[in-house]
Amino acid sequence: MISTKRATTIICEKDKDKRNELVDKLSEEDAKYLLKHCLTVIHRDPEFDFKFE
Repeated sequence: MISTKRATTIICEKDKDKRNELVDKLSEEDAKYLLKHCLTVIHRDPEFDFKFE
């Protein structure tokens, strides 16, 4: 399972190319884990609005 630190690094990376490179290095298991959790957060709150500032 992906570590919290690694997931945070990917999520917070502002440079699209670097972020995509990090995502490409994920195992299929880690990618599924992150996607499932992201979808849980998004669907739990229909007014979900997440912004990086």
